[in-house]
Amino acid sequence: MNPAAHIQAATVPEASHRRFVISKGQTSSHQITEALRKNILELENRTPVGKPGNEGLSPNAYSADSSEAERISGIKFRNAKETFVDLGKQLLAIEAQQQA
Repeated sequence: MNPAAHIQAATVPEASHRRFVISKGQTSSHQITEALRKNILELENRTPVGKPGNEGLSPNAYSADSSEAERISGIKFRNAKETFVDLGKQLLAIEAQQQA
């Protein structure tokens, strides 16, 4: 979670007495593994391959819209691809440090 979002939620008057679920919509395991395989070469052979065309989510899967939180806070939240690719890179860096 972006620490600035917590500060904005506590200090922006329009956010007063409101709760926000921060999410850029639905994300499946398939979408996460595809983002990792396509954007981090070191993970290509270590990440499961999904079934093409299968996003892994049912039509009734939970979804959230953060547009109101973005409008009130003035913060643009990152999408799932950015989030999981950065996480993958961080985990690889931790793994490398542990193996050194």
